[in-house]
Amino acid sequence: MAFGLLGVFFSIMSAGGAMSEDEITPGGSRIHRYEGHEYEFRAPEGEGRNLDEITDFLEGFLGENTGVFHETDSDKVHIDVLYFPPRPGQEWWTLVTSGMSDLPMTVPDGLEDPEGVELAELVLLLPEDWFVADEKGLVAADVVEDQQKFWPVEMLQWLARFPHEYGSWIWYGHSFPNGDPAEPYSSNTKLSNALILVPVHWRPEQINMKLKNGRDLTFLSVVFLYDDERDVKLQQGTDVLTDAFDRAGVNELLDISRPSVVRTNKVLDFLRGLTKK
Repeated sequence: MAFGLLGVFFSIMSAGGAMSEDEITPGGSRIHRYEGHEYEFRAPEGEGRNLDEITDFLEGFLGENTGVFHETDSDKVHIDVLYFPPRPGQEWWTLVTSGMSDLPMTVPDGLEDPEGVELAELVLLLPEDWFVADEKGLVAADVVEDQQKFWPVEMLQWLARFPHEYGSWIWYGHSFPNGDPAEPYSSNTKLSNALILVPVHWRPEQINMKLKNGRDLTFLSVVFLYDDERDVKLQQGTDVLTDAFDRAGVNELLDISRPSVVRTNKVLDFLRGLTKK
């Protein structure tokens, strides 16, 4: 499996936003296509501009940041992925990007507070046994060669660069297929889409931070989807899908073999129908 430049992504229409010629799905998502996008390399600007502030803020509630997955080749922005190892009460790895907020995103017209939603970083949680670390919490360097382990890191970096590569904006409710048609991210999973939400494992006051320059920075979570879950989002709306996620306990903590909430709900509806007969 390989993922790179996607030809399409799906976003939620913003209230008051200007209409475009992009296709609008029944669930209210606007489909943006980028087949004609011309790639142009640009050296990163302001590399690591907010890294120290982000790290200090996160260590206040996640514990020590024991390591960083550094990006070797950077374009437009340099995306590091900070990792925080499991600890009591936090039995998972926490991954957070740093570098996405080095530049503001291109926010669509019509939003009430565009400057308040220009800066973001992405959050993903991985199971406790996902990485092997030494006594200092450092992950072995050769993990980058294990596609089944490293694809979530690469996907975070790709998503964090996306708005700067395409002069676009990603926010709550935006979804991204892994290609068109979407393909699984790796041979160890059938997940093939990404949805941007907010971290449910964090308290509300931890989702936003104020930078020293006065700018607001928001932490958004990444939840990986199956095709049928993405279709529910497009046809019925993000709220319908997130309600199903809440019932099933699906969130930013990655489970590569979880059942689809669509299939699960169909089975439950069928069983309920049988009990009523």
